[in-house]
Amino acid sequence: MTATPATRTIRRVLVALDTSPSSMAAARAAARLASRFEAELVGLFVEDLDLLHLTNSPMARHVDLLTASSETVESLDVERQLRAQAGRARRALAQLADRSEVAWSFQVARGNVAAEVLAAATENDLVSLGRFGLSLRHRRRLGKIARALLAEGNRCTLLIERMEEVRPPVVAVFDGSEASRSALVLATEFAGPKLGAFLVLTLGENSDQLRREAAEILEEGDVTAELIDLGPALDSKVVNLVRRRRAGLVLPVGGPALGEEEIQGLLNQIDCPVLAVS
Repeated sequence: MTATPATRTIRRVLVALDTSPSSMAAARAAARLASRFEAELVGLFVEDLDLLHLTNSPMARHVDLLTASSETVESLDVERQLRAQAGRARRALAQLADRSEVAWSFQVARGNVAAEVLAAATENDLVSLGRFGLSLRHRRRLGKIARALLAEGNRCTLLIERMEEVRPPVVAVFDGSEASRSALVLATEFAGPKLGAFLVLTLGENSDQLRREAAEILEEGDVTAELIDLGPALDSKVVNLVRRRRAGLVLPVGGPALGEEEIQGLLNQIDCPVLAVS
């Protein structure tokens, strides 16, 4: 009998805020999760030090696209704009926390954005953020901060694009690793006891053993799920299943079957909410 892991404790939910639409979607998802797990909602706004350094360069200029006129960019103006953005982010978080009836806090940091989010992530149990970067050229590629969080693999990471939470139907990938056991336990929290609303994809060489292990965890969580064997390697079946069912996806990070490259390749092909669990 395989030992079933205890339900993962979520006490603090961090959301990285920049007032963009994807950031606000991540904040709404974070507030709902904080309410579900009776956790604290933590907002983080990072004053981009790289941007401030750029404004000190004599080459930095603001160009009006309508008139083609340009003017120098003053660092004090940028600092005022950042403070204004932080204020809007704080007010938005306060409204969400009040609506969800959860405790909340708000932090402002100054530095490299990715580094500051990674540092804050170590003090929280789950991180919610927009999944894609702001690059127009690579707008469908996973964002830099999301890639860094997945590579570090020490926290649950919720990646949001349009939909605002992982909800039924839920698709979970199970490869027998400790990460996938934790992921499956957490996925049962999202799926709930809804027949047909939960799909578990076993991924690995020993499909019979994986099915038995997954079934034990599901039985412990009193959740009914459909189990499908993917075989030893990830392929397009996952993408097709998620798209067809319009499902939220729960993925283990750091297991034997899903490496960083495979996970990032998969996430670049789908636009559903993804909860990555390590």
